[in-house]
Amino acid sequence: QGKDIKIQEAPIVVSIFGPHSSGKSTLLNYLFGCKFLTSAGRCTRGIYASLAQLSRPVNLTNQFLILDTEGLDGIERANSTETSLIHFDKTMVLFCLAVSQVVIINVKGDIGNELQNLLQICAYSLNKLNVRKVPAPKIFFVLNQQADINPDNHLTSINILLDKLSTDFMDTEEVPISDLIQVSRDNLFILPLAFNSEQMNKPDSKLFDSEVTKRSSAITFADKCTKLRLAIID
Repeated sequence: QGKDIKIQEAPIVVSIFGPHSSGKSTLLNYLFGCKFLTSAGRCTRGIYASLAQLSRPVNLTNQFLILDTEGLDGIERANSTETSLIHFDKTMVLFCLAVSQVVIINVKGDIGNELQNLLQICAYSLNKLNVRKVPAPKIFFVLNQQADINPDNHLTSINILLDKLSTDFMDTEEVPISDLIQVSRDNLFILPLAFNSEQMNKPDSKLFDSEVTKRSSAITFADKCTKLRLAIID
């Protein structure tokens, strides 16, 4: 009726995937102020979404659609067959890579089979999306809950792992894995534990029937999350 209509720009989609109980939901809560449920066990089933709004626009929008995903290793899907578990993991990763402008690959613990499996699935999915011809999402690698947070001490091990995967991947997909995945200091973030724990009562205390532990946010974790957030919105 002659009125100006302001069209809302589409939000930037940020997704995360990784093994169960690797700190995915906690990380997103720190990064974007989400309120995803966190616990020691399985707390995300399928995909949960949250809309976050920044105080200043990024690429013409100040809204981010945050996707939190179920753990990929299938430990708590005991009734599923191995084939269905692999299919679920590949489908979840492919979906995240297809709809997102930013993808966070989150792993905790030592660099080993879990990260190797994730890199294989990620490379397979990126190849299926044919990202050599269409824009690929910006990918960040997060090693969570690490005692050693020096990225140089982890970067060499990750690139050795990629080299080991390259031959098999080239044989099956006929594409160099380096064309699809690169890990560098720019997209690798090493995070410590998110919380500090402090015992508040002595074992022989008469005031409490059980041990009381105080948890507080770790400053180093928060600082690292701030750097990751800035890299994401840059």
